[in-house]
Amino acid sequence: MNAQPDERPSLEYVHVADVVVRHPETGDLALVERSDGTWWLPGGRVEVNETFVDAAVREVGEETGMRVRIDGVVAVSERIEPDRHVVFVTCAATWLAGSPEVPGSDPKIVGAAWVDAERAQALLPSFAVTSAILDPAGVVPHFAEEAL
Repeated sequence: MNAQPDERPSLEYVHVADVVVRHPETGDLALVERSDGTWWLPGGRVEVNETFVDAAVREVGEETGMRVRIDGVVAVSERIEPDRHVVFVTCAATWLAGSPEVPGSDPKIVGAAWVDAERAQALLPSFAVTSAILDPAGVVPHFAEEAL
């Protein structure tokens, strides 16, 4: 039996850390507006040699100017496209400092705001983790690197 070379197309694997940040008093969510007019949770690609936690903290800072502490994971979802496989890890975070009213240093972000849950559901694109995002009881603490 002759072994055939693997003929599957190569896929780019993209890892994305999205972050749920709630206002400490109102429970509103921090959302960012992209230059195309869509609203999203703050977040973005995990860079080479970067953990999801480090990426999540960095992305929130770049997109909103806020400082946060990551508390755990609320959802993991994925999207498979013809040429790439995108894995989304959505984290819950505790707000530490800053305000999302002015965009951070990311040029693709044109606005940021605290948004109540009802408006957030209307603004966020349809994706599987919406109910987990709006239910703060579903947070799974992340593992310390020493435990891995």
